[in-house]
Amino acid sequence: MKQLKAVFHAGTEGGSVAILYNGKQYSYSTNEMVFLNLLPGEFKKEELRRVSLKFDTFEQAFLSMLGRYRIFHFFPQHIEPAFLAFIETQFLKFKAENLDGSVRGFYKWEEVFELGFVED
Repeated sequence: MKQLKAVFHAGTEGGSVAILYNGKQYSYSTNEMVFLNLLPGEFKKEELRRVSLKFDTFEQAFLSMLGRYRIFHFFPQHIEPAFLAFIETQFLKFKAENLDGSVRGFYKWEEVFELGFVED
């Protein structure tokens, strides 16, 4: 069994999302385990941690994840440099569609693209 490598990770106060690579395919996972403590008895552990189907490319996994979660409201925690340009393109599209001022965290993503990396 190949070890999974996180090539993208972003989080917020309610949980986190990550894109994982097994050497051949990508998948994304979500972790909302914080709700076990915040709302005791409301959720089972298996409801708060999910893994997607597998994708052949990072781009497919990211777009699928972006369709389900408002990733750019999260704070970037780790991005492999090879994927920065693609994510920046998606960020700029998202930002153009959400200029109503209701989005928090844009400055963190802009900082990432300006610097060209995210520190772990």
